[in-house]
Amino acid sequence: MSSDLEKNVTVNVSYIDPPSRPSLTIRPQPMAPTDAATGRTDRSHSVSSDSAADKDSLKKGGLISMSENITATQTVVAVVPASYQCSNEVEELKIRRSRDASTEHRRPGKLGNVFLPLFAAVTLAWWVSGLVVKETKHEWIPRSIWAWFFLLVTLFRYIPASIISKPIGAVWSAAIANPFSNFSSRAKLGMLWACALAITFATAFGSARPSGTAITDRVISLAGIYFCQLIIVGMSHNKDAINWFSIPRSIILQQALALFILRADAGIKFFTWINSAVSDFQSSAIAATALIFDADTTGKAWFFVTGLATMIFLTSWVQMLYFFNWMQWFTKQFAFLGYHVLSASGAETFVALWTPWFGQVHSAILVNPYVDIMTNSEIASIMATSMSSISSLMILSYATKLAIPLRALIAISGISIPGAIINAKIAFPEATVDENNVLIEPLTKTRESTCANRKKINLRKAVDLLDCLSDGALLGLKVAGWVLTNFFCILSLLVVVDGLLIYVFRSFGVHDLDLHLVIAAPLAPLTFFLGVPRNEVWRTAYILSGKLLVNSDFAMAALNAAAAGIKGAGPGSGVLSERAYNVMVGALANTANLGALGIQVGVMVALAPNKKSVICKAGIPALLVATVSSIQAACIAASLF
Repeated sequence: MSSDLEKNVTVNVSYIDPPSRPSLTIRPQPMAPTDAATGRTDRSHSVSSDSAADKDSLKKGGLISMSENITATQTVVAVVPASYQCSNEVEELKIRRSRDASTEHRRPGKLGNVFLPLFAAVTLAWWVSGLVVKETKHEWIPRSIWAWFFLLVTLFRYIPASIISKPIGAVWSAAIANPFSNFSSRAKLGMLWACALAITFATAFGSARPSGTAITDRVISLAGIYFCQLIIVGMSHNKDAINWFSIPRSIILQQALALFILRADAGIKFFTWINSAVSDFQSSAIAATALIFDADTTGKAWFFVTGLATMIFLTSWVQMLYFFNWMQWFTKQFAFLGYHVLSASGAETFVALWTPWFGQVHSAILVNPYVDIMTNSEIASIMATSMSSISSLMILSYATKLAIPLRALIAISGISIPGAIINAKIAFPEATVDENNVLIEPLTKTRESTCANRKKINLRKAVDLLDCLSDGALLGLKVAGWVLTNFFCILSLLVVVDGLLIYVFRSFGVHDLDLHLVIAAPLAPLTFFLGVPRNEVWRTAYILSGKLLVNSDFAMAALNAAAAGIKGAGPGSGVLSERAYNVMVGALANTANLGALGIQVGVMVALAPNKKSVICKAGIPALLVATVSSIQAACIAASLF
């Protein structure tokens, strides 16, 4: 037994009751027992205390049996389950966070006292001028959010955040957390499901229906939400490890975002501003390619040109942010959000929040130092999440070149955020074990674990900024090489398979059968549950198969042609109905296709070559999860159309 395991870790429990209370002693068990039923080792700790108050706390926390008759003079030894486990370093961080805020708060130094007030004054002036100037007056919502974010960050450098967080925490505990904790797990789950059903039914039947939308259409879309959820649960690799509370939480979050974006002007303005800001940021790399190629070549939007430029630019930028430790800070904050809301790690949450804006390749690049140390579940979840929406550049391209409604594209991108990551964690729950058959948890699971494992990430320490940017450019070139070669390989293989299929069935007198029709058959139930008119189910399924086999550009062009009544390949003729068009825009606004699968495998292998087998094995399941998740988000949007 190592010396680390023999040491006692004393944890002050003053954050539960007054500091005068005695301490709990956490001692790792000398031998880790193995569950005969599961064969998994229980990495539990024994917790002992001589305090009656501590025993009451242990009872309330479920660490000891409520039926045990314990006196104040007895010593309690309780087994802490795996959910309470953490390393000594993580435990130390928790202790440090529980100390009095006045001893932890660090005020700015001399340079900070000069810079921070000046920065706050400039930010305040920028915000006020934006409200007054006519040209920027319409942007008051995003300007206010960003301005007050930076103003509050500056303010909390001088005053401890506990001045606000403690009263809010006290009210939350008294009004919600403590009463809610008295209910059983089944009762809590039932209340969440009641909320999910209430918000979906109220949305579907309480909002006005446009012309051409029957009540049965919305009923089918409503059923499609739960039909897709059943498919995701059925695809789960380990149903015993599913967090069942996350399912109704996902539906509630997606429905709330749909209402915020599609029904509130503030919502669409805010998300439109984010989309414009990110697309302008990425377009700066495309503009720089005109210095290497001519303007006509850049304007053709070739993937080889624009894709290569944006990959190199964004990777260099991300490496610079890691150099200044900003990305590590963001990952830590996203770990808090992911742990408490999305049931995901900080790295997974980071990717989920930024995929609708940066796209599948660039969102994975945001967490590139963490990919090498991710669990199998995290890798599969990131792959599925990255293919569940489109980037801001694609949104802008569809809106300007194909005249696709901008509001519908932005809405489906926002709606897909919580559903994509939660569905991915349902399909790929944490089940990676070490050589001792002990469950391995993500290193960015919580804020404390993210801080404790910050030195384990695969990040070369650059000597200066120029060295850092060079590392980023080289990594971007490497990612672009993997992406392009995998993309070409898979698309070429699809052309060969399609040709062989046509050649074989032509001998049987079947001349219209191609790969699109073969894929459209299993997609027809999904398009039915989208709530399209029943006579257009097969036609929309064929369009959806084009997205799955080729890409969203091809499918969006086919959708526009069908809406214009242009006869194309595949079944059906005439003008596509307005409802079918609007619903299909949401179903096609993602990169869940076989070509994108090659892109996703390429970027992940470039970031973590030693996990190539894990990445390739997770590819097809991740593609299926992304497809169903995007259909579910489209069903939620369709319940408002």
